[in-house]
Amino acid sequence: MENNILKYLRSKYPPEQIVKFIDATLLKPSISFDEVQKLINDVKRFGFYCAMVPPTMVLESEIFDLSGVKVCSVVGFPYGYHPLKVKAEEAKILIDRGSEEIDVVINLVNVINNRWDDIEMELKSLREIEKEFDVLVKVIVEAPLLHNNALERVISEVARAGLSYVKTSTGVISKGGDFGTVLRVSNIAKKYGLKVKAAGGIKGWLGAALALYAGASRIGMSDYLSVIEDKRG
Repeated sequence: MENNILKYLRSKYPPEQIVKFIDATLLKPSISFDEVQKLINDVKRFGFYCAMVPPTMVLESEIFDLSGVKVCSVVGFPYGYHPLKVKAEEAKILIDRGSEEIDVVINLVNVINNRWDDIEMELKSLREIEKEFDVLVKVIVEAPLLHNNALERVISEVARAGLSYVKTSTGVISKGGDFGTVLRVSNIAKKYGLKVKAAGGIKGWLGAALALYAGASRIGMSDYLSVIEDKRG
């Protein structure tokens, strides 16, 4: 049975295809400029979807050779505590400096405490930024921390605001890239017509293939080269 599953996944999600769905990610707190340039070079060489880097590196983007590479970044990362005005300004600055997509951590304190008016305000603000600047905003919901009712409510609010993407987790607070979590988020998201980015602890070709099989449309991976190096693919 296991061999049959692997055979199916290999045929449906070969490594050379999977890379097109992967945001090659470098968001650790200690990063050298050389590491960022290596990430960019890897994106060019292997055809990953984008280079996902911290805001600081977007602001320093002129020192990198970015030709042919889509740059993406994060807002409110990793805890989402930033006031809404701060998040909005951060997003606008990053977009102005070349970030083509932003992954935003919403304020989970408001979710957990049922402050849905505040969540609605935050999501509407993000949708306004998305429309004004013609960028893609992905909403990080930190799914492993939420019970089913809260997760469904926040995903429904994302859809109601007019946004199109939810992301399972930051990978810092929780590891939301496992098959079960991605499937859980995807099953809810598809009811509202939303896409899912899986992130948090995904490793190797098999981990990426399972995330896609569970319903993800995009994958965030710090260990992105393991997709190519994983012999099971």
